[in-house]
Amino acid sequence: MLVSGFYVKPRAYKTYRSLRQPYNLIHEYISVQMIFKQVMSIYGFWLLVMHAFMGQFALFCNYSVIKYWDQLNPLTRILLIVWSAVVLIPWISFLHVSGNFYQLSQRTLKSWKEIKCRNTLERKYLSKSRKACRPLKVGADGVFTIKRLTVLKFIRGIIKGTFRAMMTIGRK
Repeated sequence: MLVSGFYVKPRAYKTYRSLRQPYNLIHEYISVQMIFKQVMSIYGFWLLVMHAFMGQFALFCNYSVIKYWDQLNPLTRILLIVWSAVVLIPWISFLHVSGNFYQLSQRTLKSWKEIKCRNTLERKYLSKSRKACRPLKVGADGVFTIKRLTVLKFIRGIIKGTFRAMMTIGRK
């Protein structure tokens, strides 16, 4: 929807021409924004909990494998490594897709500058409304917003947390 309907310069529009008129475009975007905000009010905090759980589980697996490498059964080692990968790969993929969604939403709002308006009143309405519209965000509003850098911060947190755990807890 963001690419084909609201974005002003796509290669081929898949929507009616009337949607690209400023009054209709703003109305429809605000409708989608309200629906998205309701969905995120329900699932946003669950995403925050899932983010924390995925990070802690990956830290546990990494720490256990590194600290107790000699003491663990080879099958247990493989199991912990696979668990870590099975948890991290889908979660990192979800964070990446959500970050791209946020960036696409920002780009869509910026593309509205290119809309051809019939008169100055319509141009003024579009510019004020465009500034009032916010990009669609995945996450808990005001607490946890997934952007493109969230993936890098998550991976950095896993690596940093593993080394810190090894340095503090891992002492004999």
